[in-house]
Amino acid sequence: MRTITDIRELNQEQEILQFAELSREDKVSEFERHDSPVGPRFLYIYRAVPCSEDAKAIERLESVLVSGSLYLSSPEAFNDPFDCGFAISESTHTELSKSFKRLTEKRRATVPWAERRRIAQGMTTQLTLEPDRQYKLAKMAIEATGVRCFCESATGIPMWTHYANEHRGICIEIDRSRDDSGLMLTAIKVQYDNDFPTMPLFRSAIPENDSVSSEGGVKVVLTRKAECWKYEEEYRIVAPGEAGAILSISANAISRVFVGIRADPSTGRFLAECNGKRQRLKREPFMIEPIAKVKNQYALETPAQSP
Repeated sequence: MRTITDIRELNQEQEILQFAELSREDKVSEFERHDSPVGPRFLYIYRAVPCSEDAKAIERLESVLVSGSLYLSSPEAFNDPFDCGFAISESTHTELSKSFKRLTEKRRATVPWAERRRIAQGMTTQLTLEPDRQYKLAKMAIEATGVRCFCESATGIPMWTHYANEHRGICIEIDRSRDDSGLMLTAIKVQYDNDFPTMPLFRSAIPENDSVSSEGGVKVVLTRKAECWKYEEEYRIVAPGEAGAILSISANAISRVFVGIRADPSTGRFLAECNGKRQRLKREPFMIEPIAKVKNQYALETPAQSP
């Protein structure tokens, strides 16, 4: 199983790479800006806590909490059958020409003429394929992509209900300013709409790891969801061709773990054991804090965030 440990392993814009090079103090200052290029400082993962008899599930959750190892799922495993839906549009020869020009300008220094010619022939061939076959090719590229989902808030009542075993689980807080790998900076805000995004017919003729196809095709599809999911305030890390890989962020980026209002006492003991293992590995312990009901309101709250 492949492990991704550095932001440079994912094809990113220069602005994100520059942000990753900042000191932690400068990152915190940038996150506090209203127009931060990478979104909020904190992102969250809701999780159920498996029973002690499920050794494999316990091991997977422990690897997140102790080592910062995040599994990249294939979109095939998503719970919403509409997620990652897309429509195929027929592309004109003019659009094909423009896209090929953009591709060659971006990659001229590294791609020999013979390879560029092969790509051009492949793109032209795609125009003649029937839409059903083209749809299947695009779907294969999407299903091969690794995705990790996060959200902006630790106090979403539906999130606790749906993803944390009806408030019996936990919510993991990730401080992106403390992630030395920079991988958490690559998370993209999900857009919500009632219509599928459109993927051009020839898109899959462009190599999956090329920035043109990533930004214009697969990443657009994988960061679009139905309007009814808007309450999730979701962010996603999208890694083309990396389904099943492990994203290894800095363990110290896991700053707090919130415990659900219905959690069993054994959950607190499990989290304490994880902290003990972190300390033996010379990693900072995360804070363990209860989520709480807001008096007389349909709302949850967390303890105040320390600097």
